Amino acid sequence: MSPLEAHMDAVIGLIEGRSEPQVLTPLLEGGVDAGPRALVYRNSSLLAASDALKSNYQATAAIMGDAFFAAMARAYIGDNRAISRSLVGYGETLPDFIAAGVSEHGLPWLPDLARLDRAWLAAHLAPDEMPFSAEAFAELASDQDALFETRLTLGANVCVIRAEWKLYDLWADLRRGNIPDGQVEVAQETDCVLIARPFSEVFDRDLSIGEFAFLRALKAGATLGAAAEIALGQAEDFDIGQALANSITDALFIAQQSKD
Repeated sequence: MSPLEAHMDAVIGLIEGRSEPQVLTPLLEGGVDAGPRALVYRNSSLLAASDALKSNYQATAAIMGDAFFAAMARAYIGDNRAISRSLVGYGETLPDFIAAGVSEHGLPWLPDLARLDRAWLAAHLAPDEMPFSAEAFAELASDQDALFETRLTLGANVCVIRAEWKLYDLWADLRRGNIPDGQVEVAQETDCVLIARPFSEVFDRDLSIGEFAFLRALKAGATLGAAAEIALGQAEDFDIGQALANSITDALFIAQQSKD
């Protein structure tokens, strides 16, 4: 290990709580004892990471409560330190971390709630893109044979989530600051959600199984025709005309299309 690597290992060990301030003494001029100032630095780093998680997972933090969320955040941060100087977007793997601890917290729906929070953040942080206009789509749709061979490109801000628990209404209420009183009962029932930011604000709405399958297939690069077939395989009552109208109204497509 080079001197620089040893230096970084000591500092990181202190921040992660694996080491005490004494590990910094050889690195300081004159071998000065780092003392409690080093602990202040460590605590500040941990607090910043915990605050970032709370900001990035607002509904999850709200339903868990301060003490529960803070304990979970400390455990997560200990195993998943931030690798960049910016904490924007920190906590990408938190839903999986929560899922791994289901036997401890006993809330099997909590990982899906965190995934909805993560999708909101992804939509919020996605780059701005030029939406595909209704007029441009009308021109494209004038040749229906060609239309079904077209790959309609969903914006990077478009996230479609399938939860195995009935969570959308609860999540939406939590995001809007409405915290339920007492114990929460969540049905084990599929919920599909669209979260997107085609313009300045993130919006969300629930999706039918068919529309979810349709948008997910388009997101994966399927042609319009192939996506419609996949959606019909999931829901016999899928209405491609309505799904396209919803997508155009919501400005989900961006202005770059291709044909096979």
